[in-house]
Amino acid sequence: MNPQVRKQVLRMITYGLYVLTAKDEDNVAAGTMTWLSQASFNPPLIMVAIRGDSTVHEVVERAGQFAVSNCGRRTKGHGRSFLPPR
Repeated sequence: MNPQVRKQVLRMITYGLYVLTAKDEDNVAAGTMTWLSQASFNPPLIMVAIRGDSTVHEVVERAGQFAVSNCGRRTKGHGRSFLPPR
């Protein structure tokens, strides 16, 4: 990864609402999260907090990877779609 691009991308991490998704074979899981942080520049790593007894955690653990989408001001309503029912 280009060092300047990596630096720019890692500096874009904000505090806010995120949607984490993962897919393992036919299992897809998604959930909202509010804690994400840069862990390292080299290699470029982020860390997230995922509830250990959740389906998302199970799928991420099996898949070994996940994607994170940042919900900005205009899209924060989309993030609410992933909240568990009350």
